[in-house]
Amino acid sequence: MNKVSPSLGTLLLATLTGCSGFQTQPYVEPPTSAASAKVRIISNSDVFGDPMTGQCAPKVRHEMVSAGRFSSGKPLQNYPQYPVSPPKLGMPERTSAPLLSLTPTIRMAEGRYEEVVAEYRVPANVPFQFATFGAGAGTSLGRGVYCAADARVYTLEAGRDYEVTIGMGAIGQGDNVRPVCRFDVRKLVAFGEGQGRLTVPFPLVGVVAPERVCD
Repeated sequence: MNKVSPSLGTLLLATLTGCSGFQTQPYVEPPTSAASAKVRIISNSDVFGDPMTGQCAPKVRHEMVSAGRFSSGKPLQNYPQYPVSPPKLGMPERTSAPLLSLTPTIRMAEGRYEEVVAEYRVPANVPFQFATFGAGAGTSLGRGVYCAADARVYTLEAGRDYEVTIGMGAIGQGDNVRPVCRFDVRKLVAFGEGQGRLTVPFPLVGVVAPERVCD
């Protein structure tokens, strides 16, 4: 977990400007004949997934999820989540704690960002990059708190299940609750059968993705 950074709105502008160097497209699963793993993506910001083909970052990032805004439990048409109907693959039960419901840093009265959960097949046995442009939350004091953009590379095993949690969560209890940046990839391992079945998450350590963008 990473520290959340308090900041004025100008830093958000800088973050958004830095994102413009990447093109984005919807994520596409590998062919059914290819070796693959299943991943559950949980985020209240955005997550992109791409296989790595060299020592450079993909110029085109493929969007797996993007959180949308909701008000009174209903999605706001001007701020839709992606995908609108998240795919499910019948993976083991979720192990990750819920992410925060985030007040937007701009147009704060127009709903809140809620986490989106989607399940995909991804290429296995090859380096695969998970990336995010970061998360931000507005506060009543006019200052925001932010999680920076990040990208890490993992090699997932064929036939395995994984849970990927990226965004802004919380730690602590009561008056000591504070926001924390999450970038967690865990392998889900099931023990037992039937009602006694237990799913245990095993954290993985990723490699920092290259900063140089592929030509």
